[in-house]
Amino acid sequence: MPQQRRSRDDLDLEQLCAISRALKLGSILQEDLPEIAEAYRQGDSYEAILTQFGICQRYRVTETVGHTALYRALHGFPGGFGDIDPYVGLLRNDEKQPLLRLHRARHGARIGTLMSALGKGIHSMTPEEYRAVQQRGNATQRRLRLGIYGLSLEERQRNGALGAAKAKAMGVGNVFGVPKEERIAKLLQAVPASIEARDLVPWTREETQQAYALWTHPDYKRTQPPKPGHPDLERIAQAINMLHHQGQPVRNKTSIDLAVRKYRKKEGIF
Repeated sequence: MPQQRRSRDDLDLEQLCAISRALKLGSILQEDLPEIAEAYRQGDSYEAILTQFGICQRYRVTETVGHTALYRALHGFPGGFGDIDPYVGLLRNDEKQPLLRLHRARHGARIGTLMSALGKGIHSMTPEEYRAVQQRGNATQRRLRLGIYGLSLEERQRNGALGAAKAKAMGVGNVFGVPKEERIAKLLQAVPASIEARDLVPWTREETQQAYALWTHPDYKRTQPPKPGHPDLERIAQAINMLHHQGQPVRNKTSIDLAVRKYRKKEGIF
């Protein structure tokens, strides 16, 4: 038992050092390699830019740290992590969202083609299996009161009426002005993309272990109400996103809480 505690503390320190290294390297990349911004504007992926400029080899960092540093160099760092000063990204604010949509579309297309070729994800499911996945997702949403399940009956009715009126006025949507056959075709086309998108960011064991390590770390406890002394799930999510997802908001406080609960149950930690 004491050995397990020391390993967890070592993991905490390793994670904190990696995040600090990535944030500092982001500022260094802005000075050494400002041309990475133009490469990103041209549609090059993070992997392509890291390879093209040899960032991981040049600065002797892991691919994960390199990804996070590249993201921060492009998008900036708002501060709030230790004594690292905030800095502005190489990209202008008005071009960040259009470029993000471009890269997501290209990445989704590549993954969709690969998943289809390999027969994985939605492409490997029978209709019965897909319906079972839907039912489990709906049950989880109802239990957590997410999405439409978090609204009252009056709120759902009001939102539905407003949406239907707007769609009818514009002649758009899944019903108004669209033949039934076309509606069905669009629905079938959208289903694989949504399933594949969720499959893009599964939890790895390493990521789960690091989330739990921060969940138990005294520096990641809340100091202000509500629930002072409890894990600060928002800060933990920010740290995990910095280390594993190039700073993009892939994980949030709800997903962190669920992942840690599952991990504790699986490992028998109470």
